[in-house]
Amino acid sequence: MIPGCRASLTRAALVGACAVGVAVSSGCERWRERREQRRLERERAEQLADKSFLDAAQPGVRIELVPVRDASPTVASVLGAYETRPVPADPALLYKWRLAGLRVISVPADAVDGVLDAFESAGVGDERQWTEVPNWSPIVAGPWEEDEVVGTGERAARVGPGRTRLLARAWFEPWIGDGGIETTMRLEFVPQRERPRSTRTLSAIGAPGVSAGEAEAGPVFAELALTVRARGDDAYIIAGASADEDWTDAGEPEPIEAAPGPETPTVRVVGESMLIDPGDVVEEEGTVRVREPARVLVVVRPRVPGGETP
Repeated sequence: MIPGCRASLTRAALVGACAVGVAVSSGCERWRERREQRRLERERAEQLADKSFLDAAQPGVRIELVPVRDASPTVASVLGAYETRPVPADPALLYKWRLAGLRVISVPADAVDGVLDAFESAGVGDERQWTEVPNWSPIVAGPWEEDEVVGTGERAARVGPGRTRLLARAWFEPWIGDGGIETTMRLEFVPQRERPRSTRTLSAIGAPGVSAGEAEAGPVFAELALTVRARGDDAYIIAGASADEDWTDAGEPEPIEAAPGPETPTVRVVGESMLIDPGDVVEEEGTVRVREPARVLVVVRPRVPGGETP
């Protein structure tokens, strides 16, 4: 008998199942998964209670996931005011990110909290802080989809079951600036299509430094590998947006309407697949249920030794 299964199965049922060799494996596997989930939740709660874990005064990078309603005000109307601020990254790659539905917005470090306060929350977020993380680590992921057509702006493909997520890594390194040699934080990001575990196969993915474990999870969009060299005086907000979404004259979002007729395959670019819930209208037995549009903002707050980032 596998220890702990009494918690999820009656003694008689467990003994009977063990005798015939059925049901125990799957039942206990589900029990183990629930136990592991509870353990992770307890660990996360302890980390959040530990002030040193999220001590903003420590050099490193703090990453927050902030779900917001995309209405009154819209993400475009708030972040559009900062869209022209420079981001210390390759402009050609920032343009590719824009085509792929990803915007990187630079906001003064002392203003970012006020920017976030302008939004209405759409749920519970998450946050973590690293000193340095040399290995690729997932920081945000979209919902699991049975089948989806995902595009980068330059290509599109039916990607099958999985979800789109963003990997990141970061470390300090010297940089010769206007005032001589200074310490900066090198931030690297690359999107990945994560496959369900049952379908994973190790394959060449083309992004330097991605470990075998992360490679096995699914192919990365190597052409979207982005490096940001942060000095610590700005924070960066990564937001999803369609490539042709104009943030310079953003108003209220258009109302959601139920569309009759058969569904046709929709190409969603990387940012839409990962960071945007477009909302929906569902009619069931005469009742109309509306899910409001929402977006997840990825807030990256680097702090270099001697920097001022809060």
